[in-house]
Amino acid sequence: MARAVYSFTKDGGAISAIASPVVIPNRAVIIGGFVSVITTCTSAGADAGTMAISVEGANDIVSAIAISDGSNPWDAGRKAIVPKRNTPESTSVKTTVARRVTFTIAVQAFTAGKFVVYLEY
Repeated sequence: MARAVYSFTKDGGAISAIASPVVIPNRAVIIGGFVSVITTCTSAGADAGTMAISVEGANDIVSAIAISDGSNPWDAGRKAIVPKRNTPESTSVKTTVARRVTFTIAVQAFTAGKFVVYLEY
């Protein structure tokens, strides 16, 4: 199990790709996990900022979605990710080299938020 934390107070909220210090090993197969949002995320205006979480490729853990979207995973609580333990044959993510868990902010800078992503591999 890997545990990667995004914290606005530590990582900032600039539009960018923020590589966490957490590395998923080469040839690891991520089969599940979840996001636990501690502090609801907000962005500069109208919560139009988006966040995606990736390991091997863009959007492979959480697809980019705006904070303002009603189905977003950036509000307090535990939220689903793309790899599902019960369907690893179609949703798992396999690394081709050791890779960092990466948080990608786009559209608008984030102004608050903290969450932990747990990845089972």
